[in-house]
Amino acid sequence: MCIPNQFNARIQKLKATNRCFLCTNRGHVQKNCFRKEKYCCSKCRKKHHVSICRTPTNEQSTTTSTNKTNTSICNFVYLQTARVFITGSNGITKLTRCLLDGGSQSSFISSDLVETLNLPVISTRTLDLQAYESPTSFSHKRRQVQFQLSSIWDKSKVNVIAFESSNKYASHPSSPTDVSRFAKSKRMKLADPDDSLSSLPIEIRIGAYFCWNVMHSDAPVKLSDSLALVPSSFGWILSGSRSHATVSFNTTDHSINVDTLTHELDNMVRNFWNLGSIGIQPIQEKLRLSTTTLNF
Repeated sequence: MCIPNQFNARIQKLKATNRCFLCTNRGHVQKNCFRKEKYCCSKCRKKHHVSICRTPTNEQSTTTSTNKTNTSICNFVYLQTARVFITGSNGITKLTRCLLDGGSQSSFISSDLVETLNLPVISTRTLDLQAYESPTSFSHKRRQVQFQLSSIWDKSKVNVIAFESSNKYASHPSSPTDVSRFAKSKRMKLADPDDSLSSLPIEIRIGAYFCWNVMHSDAPVKLSDSLALVPSSFGWILSGSRSHATVSFNTTDHSINVDTLTHELDNMVRNFWNLGSIGIQPIQEKLRLSTTTLNF
């Protein structure tokens, strides 16, 4: 993009040297340019040369399709949930759901799971509990159990130590249908897929200490400004908020607009500006460009 002073200076220089605003050659104006049917600005696609374009410059030479969302109302926050297998010391394996909570200092597991799977108790500790913005706290002795969680997709396993809890977690939806379709098209395995088992209750809460053993350092896949798929040992985890958003994607992966003649003209005009700006009047020098020759 030209800043105002540069733009005006370039316009005046083209006028003073009787050059076309489209091809920058001498002897004719833009409306009479024989190239006007073929060439346009590579930034804004209008009928002028790119060197006098007011459109902001895009840092990338390629335009890559992005995952688009159409937003309206009804905000909803997707917590980081995953479907996992948990196996007890008695050999019983159960399919359940867990919540990854990087803001929690401790991990918790349902007392029902502890009893059903006969999970080994490794200690009994006093746990201090205080709700957010609550002026009071209370202490309670809780058993700590150890168990292993496995991915539903592969053999990835994570060891966890958690306090037992008799509290029940509120129901929370799994990945919505549009996100599931998107993931399927990209061959991404969702940690909490949308299928007949998506209504399983959340029985495990993984706190910060073990949470980062589950999460991967790979870059997340951004679905919108506030919604992303995050890689983990259990699969891709949906995280963030949406406003009744629908995830879609373009079929075109990459498109590159290259106009060879315009590109070469850019180099010629760049030389033109540089020579003019430092006051050099060179001896007649010919620069060849396809069928045209521009003399400085």
